[in-house]
Amino acid sequence: MLWFTTSHKVTEQLEAEAIRLADCYKGQYAPRGDLSVAGWLGKRQTDGAFILTNNGLRYSSKEGQPLFFHPNMAYVRLQRVVRGGHDPLLKAVQAESGDHIVDCTAGFAADAIMLAHAVGPRGSVTALESAREMYILVKEGLRSYTSDWPELQEAMSRIQLQHADYAQWLRSRPDDSCDMIYFDPMFEQPVEASASISPLRALANPAPLDLSSVQEACRVARKRVVLKDRKGSGAFDRLGFSLTGTSSNQVAYGVITL
Repeated sequence: MLWFTTSHKVTEQLEAEAIRLADCYKGQYAPRGDLSVAGWLGKRQTDGAFILTNNGLRYSSKEGQPLFFHPNMAYVRLQRVVRGGHDPLLKAVQAESGDHIVDCTAGFAADAIMLAHAVGPRGSVTALESAREMYILVKEGLRSYTSDWPELQEAMSRIQLQHADYAQWLRSRPDDSCDMIYFDPMFEQPVEASASISPLRALANPAPLDLSSVQEACRVARKRVVLKDRKGSGAFDRLGFSLTGTSSNQVAYGVITL
């Protein structure tokens, strides 16, 4: 069961929106009252819940810090690209204006935002997220977040987020139905320095990428399939990717050119 509630400082409008979200995602709403997050979760006998605040939707659990959508890393990376700088993902993908890219592992959608900027107004990005809680956070975040920076807002508007397991989704797609496919599965050994990713691991799908999904991706994509993984993980050789560059001392990109 998905649970929804509000912050302590509840208004009629905030409560109505929380109820709407619960209905939309087939969850259940319960008033917060004066309970702490831990107390409220304990009363509902659940490990986590969505809490709507005046600053947006967040997901809180008994353990760990609350999760919420914010295009923070995408904002920094996009600024760098607009100023003429380099982004390792965009170099690996080599997107062109008008391309349709499928991001099979959306997460917080930072990479999807970068890809959506790269394909321009004639292109689009389909982003898949299999973890239901993460999908809801990002779906609502993309819908409600507003920025005074047009490039960021326009890129976000070009993302079509879907709640789907990429292995099943790829099998359902016709041959050559998109230009590029991108995989960024959770690393089996996390990069300890990545504080922005650590909270995500609690909700994200930990399943590693398998050869069958790569083969399906090669069938569905017209131009290339790209994998991001930990440098030296062995996945690139095992799955048939050629290394194309690194984004740090610990992260690398591999490409299959079709």
